[in-house]
Amino acid sequence: MSDRSQTDPGEIAAGGPATPEELPDAEYAKGRTLTETRENLKESIEIIIEANHELTWLEIGSDAIREELLVAA
Repeated sequence: MSDRSQTDPGEIAAGGPATPEELPDAEYAKGRTLTETRENLKESIEIIIEANHELTWLEIGSDAIREELLVAA
């Protein structure tokens, strides 16, 4: 997975709003610094992945085979 996100160039020093290109439905993450914005963006992505995981689990039921897949970022 790449570390690409959209940020407002005028607010980079302040850690302005950002959203991941790969997850356009993600909420915009904001922070006081660029580092804080990245941390908030990571948390937002984790929440989306977990929610999608739970929705999929409810849809396919408990008969499905579940395996963990690790993706290096």
